Amino acid sequence: MTGKNQTVPNQAVAQLDAGVATACSVDVLQKIRQTRENITLVVNADMPSLLEYQSLRSNLIQEDRSLRREFSRIRSRTELEVHADAIVRKIRAEEANSIWTVESESVQHPFPGMEFLTGRSIIEKTRLFEILGKVIHSQRSPASANFQY
Repeated sequence: MTGKNQTVPNQAVAQLDAGVATACSVDVLQKIRQTRENITLVVNADMPSLLEYQSLRSNLIQEDRSLRREFSRIRSRTELEVHADAIVRKIRAEEANSIWTVESESVQHPFPGMEFLTGRSIIEKTRLFEILGKVIHSQRSPASANFQY
């Protein structure tokens, strides 16, 4: 820190020290100052750079994902499954902004993933619900399946 920014914390520290000094002995005040200095040293010494942090975070997330039971299945998806997943994710994102942000008279504070029976009146109007109905219907009679999205 340079310039004025550095004086503001010093002024705050001086005010804190003045308040503490009136309520504490000199030994306690010295311990407080030493602790503050130690914390500053530890924070400055142990703080990784932003790039290091992002790399460590990314590695931790990947490691966590690799421990999930669906990990091997996700990695072995077909091109068609990947495409279908992309379509569903796009529709969910669109509906999260268009359908689930609108207040409803029948449902207070609707949100994606809410209980079906509570949000049924809204859920039945979604494009995703319409697609699911067609998928279920096509499994009953594959000859009548018509998927165009």
